[in-house]
Amino acid sequence: MDAPPATFEGDFFGLYNPVAYDHGAHDDHGLEEYPNSRPTTPFSTSSVDTDDDLHDLNNTLDDYDEPPKALHPAVLHDINSVDVDLDESHIPEPERHTPSELPRVLEPAAPTHPPYSLSPPTEDSAFSRATWTSSAIHQQPEEGLRTTKTVITPYPNVHAGAALDTLDDRTTYGGYQAGIEARLGSKNPYAPFASKMEWEIARWAKLRHKGSTAFTELIQIDDLKEHLGLSFSSSRELNMIIDQKLGARRPPFERHEVIVAGEAFEVYYRDVLGCIKALFGDPEFAPFLLTTPERHFTDDDQTARVYFDMNTGDWWWTVQEALDRQQEGSTVIPVIISSDKTQLTMIGNKSAYPVYMTIGNLPKDIRCKPSRRGQILLAYLPTSKLEHIANKAARRRTLANLYHACLSRVLAPLETAGYEGLAVASGDGLVRRGHPIFAVHVGDYPEQLLVTGCKNGECPKCQIPRTELGRDSDTDRPLRSLQKVLDALATLDEGPREYAKMCQEAGIKPLFHPFWERLPFTNIFEAITPDLLHQLYQGVVKHLISWIQDAFGPAEIDARCASLPPNHSLRHFTNGISRLSRVTGGEHQDMCRILLGLVIGLPLHNGASPVRLVRATRALLDFLYLAQYPAHTTDTLKLLDGALQAFHANKSIFVDLGIREHFKLPKLHFLDHYRHCIELYGTTDNYDTQFSERLHIDFTKEAYRATNHKDEFSQMTTWLERREKMQQHEAYIAWQLRTGSVLTAAHDASSTSERPTVTQLPASGQPPVQSNFSPSALHTPGLPLLSAHPQPSHDPPSTTTNTLDHPIIAGALTAPQAPLNSQGGRPRLYPKGTTPPARRPRLQMTRHPSAKAIPFDDIAAKYGARYFRDALARFVVEHNDLSSTLTRAEIEHKSAGVYFPFRKVPVFHRIKLWIDDPKGLLLLAQVADTVHVQPARKNKYDNGVAARFDTVLINTGTGGPTGTSGYRVAQARVVFKIPDGAMSVLFPNRAVARPDHLAYVEWFTPFPSTPHPDHKLYKISRSLTRHGDRIASIVPIQNITRSCHLFPDFSSTAAPRTWTSSTVLEDCTSFFVNSFADRNTYKLIY
Repeated sequence: MDAPPATFEGDFFGLYNPVAYDHGAHDDHGLEEYPNSRPTTPFSTSSVDTDDDLHDLNNTLDDYDEPPKALHPAVLHDINSVDVDLDESHIPEPERHTPSELPRVLEPAAPTHPPYSLSPPTEDSAFSRATWTSSAIHQQPEEGLRTTKTVITPYPNVHAGAALDTLDDRTTYGGYQAGIEARLGSKNPYAPFASKMEWEIARWAKLRHKGSTAFTELIQIDDLKEHLGLSFSSSRELNMIIDQKLGARRPPFERHEVIVAGEAFEVYYRDVLGCIKALFGDPEFAPFLLTTPERHFTDDDQTARVYFDMNTGDWWWTVQEALDRQQEGSTVIPVIISSDKTQLTMIGNKSAYPVYMTIGNLPKDIRCKPSRRGQILLAYLPTSKLEHIANKAARRRTLANLYHACLSRVLAPLETAGYEGLAVASGDGLVRRGHPIFAVHVGDYPEQLLVTGCKNGECPKCQIPRTELGRDSDTDRPLRSLQKVLDALATLDEGPREYAKMCQEAGIKPLFHPFWERLPFTNIFEAITPDLLHQLYQGVVKHLISWIQDAFGPAEIDARCASLPPNHSLRHFTNGISRLSRVTGGEHQDMCRILLGLVIGLPLHNGASPVRLVRATRALLDFLYLAQYPAHTTDTLKLLDGALQAFHANKSIFVDLGIREHFKLPKLHFLDHYRHCIELYGTTDNYDTQFSERLHIDFTKEAYRATNHKDEFSQMTTWLERREKMQQHEAYIAWQLRTGSVLTAAHDASSTSERPTVTQLPASGQPPVQSNFSPSALHTPGLPLLSAHPQPSHDPPSTTTNTLDHPIIAGALTAPQAPLNSQGGRPRLYPKGTTPPARRPRLQMTRHPSAKAIPFDDIAAKYGARYFRDALARFVVEHNDLSSTLTRAEIEHKSAGVYFPFRKVPVFHRIKLWIDDPKGLLLLAQVADTVHVQPARKNKYDNGVAARFDTVLINTGTGGPTGTSGYRVAQARVVFKIPDGAMSVLFPNRAVARPDHLAYVEWFTPFPSTPHPDHKLYKISRSLTRHGDRIASIVPIQNITRSCHLFPDFSSTAAPRTWTSSTVLEDCTSFFVNSFADRNTYKLIY
């Protein structure tokens, strides 16, 4: 008796290696023929746990299945004629190649996806032969090790960003190790903790947000301290160890009082220069530091610029030129400040006003991840509301002056250091003359007004009249005049009346010495940057959604939301979107993925044409998705401007419908400045408030929870200092264990007079005298050591082509201005001892099947694969046809005689894919995608769960990195494997690459040549025969590019209330391909 199908209970996805799964199909001779076919990892095991029936099936071939009498036309070609009604043009014709050599490994960074082919492609195919199988192990690339596919023009002056001859080992891990040994006299890698056990417990106590009282009670359990061998018996004793025996790289907090309007306010802040040195000198960041500006282009002719990290923008290049005019050899350190008041408690009025800081020398991939510690808490500003001041205008003016007075105190050291420079050592010990320049302020609209001194309702960047806000788009509008503002501020001594008059003429409030007034090379109006979270998601998009609900009514919008099919990238709003309250930015982001599908074909109540509304929605969504590109080119910036112009050209529909009277929205107007900011500072993910909002959790809210809620800021700062010390020590221990480092002779001699001292820069900013100390003595293992003083060059800038075949870290060199080598590339590509980052395999399958043995009848009945047997027979014939000489009639004839020595197959309910960025300008982190192929079932509560068969995008053989050509939409019905024991029967020729995971799919019609002119989506429908049967095929899962989401075509009627998310793919007859499902889909199908 057949064993019942076993449900899948695990979620582990093994690494996908088709050859490694096939144990029973190859003997030793076959493995010698394909030496790399053997599994190379413990994960590369057979994906089928065979039960007794399958074991007998693999060893005997007694139970042959009856051959089909006649194959169904849905999986056949008409032998007698080619009838258009059969929709045969919609069936992809597979390319056929002789598998003379099986490729061994999947190229992780291949620009295209595996083609739809039943045999491996040849060398002259449009796709790399290395896309047929996958490698055994790949890992995600480490942040910062980004390769680019651009042409680089380096900064012409080789002295810019160059290291000096003086070295400082105190910033290296070796220097940190020497300090510990000097203080404690111990070579224990966990010192000052006695053992690994003690370190692990201390780390858990301080980094896992456990209360000090609870930890003390745990440690004081009888005999626990002795059994664990701990040297501390309470949280207080642990704190003493951290405070007295662990060194600190980051400066401590200091409490100061600031006097404003005769009243003293308490502010906690750190030395800003010490914070800059700590970030610049972190050994974890040393291989990735950006020290010089670069210009990237997409082609050798340098016609299209590329912008991504901050050093690829024009601001850095301009400031570098200004510093070089003063003195060569400077290193620009862009200072990025973000400030935002936040609530500490859900109930009550406890709040904090944190100020965060980072530097643009860190790649954005590091700065955007709190776990990389690329951001630092700089200050806690006063949170007083000054309610004792009765006059509201006076209160607002005092609050603004208090903010600027505090930041003036905090950032005052930047004035001298920005002009003269200071010695800063990177984590490898190399010292540079750094010039910290305030570059960017990150904040929401109220914060932008507070910083610039502009009035509510005005633009903080340009002096556009309020009456013209949102009227049209002008991306070249000039910014406010900084010189005019500074001249007005200089009239402070002429009396309050004259001062207020001059400030009003300059367009700002009468601020008392704003913090940016004396900062060098700073234009505060340029420093205000886009805010995706508050300007787009919580601003313009929020308005658009409410306008759409007013235009069509919430009932119909909610009905359409409920009937959309599910997808891995989408959130399903079962009850619609109109009833949501306190909607977050993430929820607005989820709405944007489906918003266009909610308005297509929906008639307006007054009978007006909805064309302009659809176009306006599409344009704003285009702008939103384009604004979030991680790499922009000159062409994509033109698309960004075009999308904004398209919205303004169609927004009048909302006025005609009576929904809006005007568009005087500062957040809408600010979209005009996006292109200019990207050209100045790189892409928007360099200064997105979403990252600073996330910092509130680690630096403010968790710190507050660790206090007794009395005099909380002194406790919060102490808690943060201890936490940073533990994180720093954790990174040091990881380095110790990773490198096996011990003190070198130079470190042993660190206490002697031979140890060099850091030469301080003289007031003139001249570089120090060259040291006679050997650089190799203090060099950190694994990091490059380059010439400190390269020879000057007055030649024009050279260009370097940086391709994926020869990857280069854009700006991540320790001394990026070292001369180019003879091949035109950089002398250092990756940190010494490392290799280019590997990529995950594009496909990952579960180690074991979701159901071990599903009969053919159940596949047809439960999975909806009605013609599974016929499609599999045709696949077997085509796969064995090496010469590709069989005609369609011959294929159908041979298919009728195929015998299957099995009645059941193992089935998989998930396909996990890792998606690369389609544009390919940067080697970005891969994005996970999952295809669900699962019949109806019951959950653990015995409730019914509807079936889910996702639609997928399949490469038919000619699909490129972008565009719809060569791609086809299909619905996956079942993913399965042919049992190992049947391989030698169905595929007796060893020259044939035996298939692994296969998918039965039902096809949709091909993409039309052009999308719809209004909403720009592609319309498709089911591919049917003349009898109305769905056309289906079996394809290797390697041909599946990614999941694909479809919008039902509701036409011009209301959404049928009988349609549900689980049945709409069966009920609806035509669909639109959703290009907004995620950002990679948008780039692919745009």
